[in-house]
Amino acid sequence: MEYLSGEAVPESGAYEELNAFGSVAGRVACLNIGDTFAATARGCTWRPLPARSPAEYRRLADASYAERGAAHLRQIADALDALAALDALCGQEQRDGAGG
Repeated sequence: MEYLSGEAVPESGAYEELNAFGSVAGRVACLNIGDTFAATARGCTWRPLPARSPAEYRRLADASYAERGAAHLRQIADALDALAALDALCGQEQRDGAGG
């Protein structure tokens, strides 16, 4: 079940915001029964966190693995950039030392 902003919270718990296409928008709120759902952009709704399907959990897990892999690749790329800069600096020092 999905809820609109301003509606009363039916059960205490964690809720996530969905965008107009039904995808997770990224906001999560821990609410108590009787609270009201926070304002959202037009077309967005709230739903309880446990309402995810197994396919959604699988997609989230895959995205998490991909993000971790991308983070490691960024670290490797940064390290290689640093090595290249150091190599260029050493090459410049060698050229300067050989000529002077």
